[in-house]
Amino acid sequence: MVLSLPAYWIVTKANNGKYTVLFEMDEEGIDHTQIKTDKAKALEALTILAGAKTGNRTVTGAGVLSATGTSLYSRFSSVKKIKADPAKCLIRLYGKLIRNQVYTDPEHYEFVLDYITARCPQAEVTRK
Repeated sequence: MVLSLPAYWIVTKANNGKYTVLFEMDEEGIDHTQIKTDKAKALEALTILAGAKTGNRTVTGAGVLSATGTSLYSRFSSVKKIKADPAKCLIRLYGKLIRNQVYTDPEHYEFVLDYITARCPQAEVTRK
């Protein structure tokens, strides 16, 4: 806990206090990709170098995972539960090995929700 608070502050500062994502949907699923700032990319590289320099494999691995883990693809066929929260313009997708969140503009919310639910006929849909 002592280390996580300063680390959270540093990461938030590197991303300018924002979490920017790009959602791309096709007939098979949805891809949730984080758009990183140059500062965040530099912080990841610094973490990898610091871990390599000190011989700490855990730090090096954390830096590598951070640098490469920016995308999550959810196959509609794997979605077992959909939780819709129109007040937050949020659609949560749950499967055995996936948990994804889709954020939309208010004017596109119903279209995106209908698109997803039509492609996940086996999923249980709940609305808040």
